[in-house]
Amino acid sequence: MFVKICVFASLVGYVFALERGDLEKYGPFRLMLNSPIIKCVQNRSLNLDVNETILYFYDFAMGFNKAFPIHNAAEGMLNLTNLDKSRQFIMYVGGFTSAIEKDIEEQMRNAYKTYPNSYFMIPDHSAYTYNKGGIGIKSYERSVTYVHFIGKALGQMLVGLKKGGVSPKKIHLVGHSLGGQILGHAGATFLNITGESIARITALDPAGPCFTTSSIEYQVRSGVAEHVDIYHCNSGALGSSSLLGDVDFVINKRGEVQPTCNTPIIPGLFDSSRAASCSHRYCIDVWTSTVKDSNIFPAYRCDSYDKIKTEECITYMTIAGSANPGTEKGVFYFSTEQSLDLDVSATYIYFYDFSRNLTEVYPITDSAKYILNIKNLDKKRKFVLFVAGFKSQIHKKTETQVREAYKTYYIGKALGEMLAELKNGGVSPKNIHCVGHSLGGQMLGHTGETFNNLTGEKIARITALDPAGPCFTKNFINEQVRSGVADYVEVYHCNSGGLGSSSILGDVDFIINRKGETQPNCGTPIIPGFFDSSKAATCAHRTCVDVWTASVKNNKLFTAYSCDSYKNFKDGKCSIEKTLAGAWNPGMVKGIYYLSTKDYDLKAIR
Repeated sequence: MFVKICVFASLVGYVFALERGDLEKYGPFRLMLNSPIIKCVQNRSLNLDVNETILYFYDFAMGFNKAFPIHNAAEGMLNLTNLDKSRQFIMYVGGFTSAIEKDIEEQMRNAYKTYPNSYFMIPDHSAYTYNKGGIGIKSYERSVTYVHFIGKALGQMLVGLKKGGVSPKKIHLVGHSLGGQILGHAGATFLNITGESIARITALDPAGPCFTTSSIEYQVRSGVAEHVDIYHCNSGALGSSSLLGDVDFVINKRGEVQPTCNTPIIPGLFDSSRAASCSHRYCIDVWTSTVKDSNIFPAYRCDSYDKIKTEECITYMTIAGSANPGTEKGVFYFSTEQSLDLDVSATYIYFYDFSRNLTEVYPITDSAKYILNIKNLDKKRKFVLFVAGFKSQIHKKTETQVREAYKTYYIGKALGEMLAELKNGGVSPKNIHCVGHSLGGQMLGHTGETFNNLTGEKIARITALDPAGPCFTKNFINEQVRSGVADYVEVYHCNSGGLGSSSILGDVDFIINRKGETQPNCGTPIIPGFFDSSKAATCAHRTCVDVWTASVKNNKLFTAYSCDSYKNFKDGKCSIEKTLAGAWNPGMVKGIYYLSTKDYDLKAIR
């Protein structure tokens, strides 16, 4: 009992010794690295059995896949009819708690589906690296003991492919986290048996805990392949802080914390592990982006991130990611701003024809094709698309699915591409109206822009209901919904300067109640800035949805007046210029208009 108390006390002391920046990037695994809790055992003499590992083989060009036990996977692949040994053999190895059905594995498959002249492989080693033999720390400890043996089995499998006629020059191994460290053993095993090296090993944020402080032979490293490239996203925490490759790419600043990964309210507690996991996973997003678009990340050899734009660094440039030529060595830095092509294929379009009581659900990538194939589709009708905000889902009060704020551009782009396909199928842009709330409102800026770029025409109307403020209000205008991305853009403000943007963005901006900042039915917190403040802000933010849906049902409900201030509006000193606000706005006016909902029970109306 005394020992346990001492261990707990030492951990608590360590937590409070860390600075805010440390805690937000590390999460609980940083504690493990420097605590007596975690036991790292990497004993090669144990000769552990890993025969439950399954290798999944994909021939995307032929629409074919097959699974093999690891011990006879090489034989199984070599016996496949029409196996083309001149193709590139690419294998992705996942990390701790990975499995063939997980999102990251699906993201990697999607990235390589159209990769030319290649086969793709994924080993599922979850029998040894998932939450078995304990949970959390104990499970990770158990997984680490299997790293060498899984890597050895993969190396032996690749030796079998070489003996069957596959050139090592055609083999590229990609691993994330624990999978990146596994590849060090795979490459070393292949070299020891054949005397030759695999062409390339790529380690995406190779695991830090149990490895950063271990001997170099237990880690992925330069020499285990002809070219070893390492990518750092959560360096010193879930990812290794060691410089290990022929080339090490440091992503965004010091490769420790990524710009889209939230800082927890109380650093080191609660959300710290999520922030660290987000940064750790970011390397996957970067990599899959480069598979699809090979030249998006120029990287510069430098002795620090702060110098990457100086003259002494820009001379030494290479392309990071899948298309890296493998000719440069050293430490290279790059930024992902404006370049990351995130996978948003998990977005779904819910299509409703209320007159026929018809509901259909389609993946975003194929939705236009399916919609156009609906029997008796009337292309002359108006097509109204509603896009909701952060944390929304189809079963919630405000619909459509958005997972993370940083995917705004990519979801908006995908929606624009879908609408362009509808136009190509005969739907007039004059019949398209897009409505978005919060983050969804900002997405529609990218939707309209994408549609215009692809078709040379504009969507008829975009409506942004209290478009998101955080991360947008102070951003460049081309990252926001704005006038010009549709024939007519209207913006409604309900929590301006809070959850909603304070910027004037549309052809017309409607200020709802007071200054469009707080709403009359949303309450005031007892202590402003604490406790109920978030509820009051959320309520005000959502009021724009209530106003809009009320106006859909009641076409002359809200009259808005052109005015230069809320005070003049309240005092009745506005110009006589007025318009209907909401769904029935005729789209004739421009400028700033004020309206009040005080005479209406919005919840009763909607």
